[in-house]
Amino acid sequence: MLACPTCKTRLVHQASQQGGLERLLGLFTMYPFRCQLCTHRFLAFVWRYSASPKREYDRVPAQYPVTLYPATPGKQDEGIQGTTVNLSITGGLIETTARVPQGTSMRLTIHPSGPVPHITVEGALVRAVVENKLALEFFKIAPEEEQRLRVFMEAHLLCRPK
Repeated sequence: MLACPTCKTRLVHQASQQGGLERLLGLFTMYPFRCQLCTHRFLAFVWRYSASPKREYDRVPAQYPVTLYPATPGKQDEGIQGTTVNLSITGGLIETTARVPQGTSMRLTIHPSGPVPHITVEGALVRAVVENKLALEFFKIAPEEEQRLRVFMEAHLLCRPK
């Protein structure tokens, strides 16, 4: 099983090939992979390679309360309540009754259960809206919050069934 050369975790996922060089290397069984925790992208020799993945990062089921706020600096709102449906290191799916248009920038706070402290994402873009769900892409997160998200994701990725 492959391990990330940067963080040494075995939580790696195949990545889509980018450019002619990677396609050429694919002829020699060298393919791109991405670490699910540290996001490092690397090439590795493998005998079997499946078709291009839809996502570079796995999303794991996670049902936690979340509060969304407009990303406008200085604007204070009570926040929109929702629940995470799934999360990855770079985004997630949030269920909410509020109507938020696609393309809106948001801030959000995820409230995991138990002793885990909340995780704040300073910048998230609403990529898609389907019924009562918002697909978010995280684009701005403080280093300490990102580390907390990585620890949270590692626990969920290691505990899920294969």
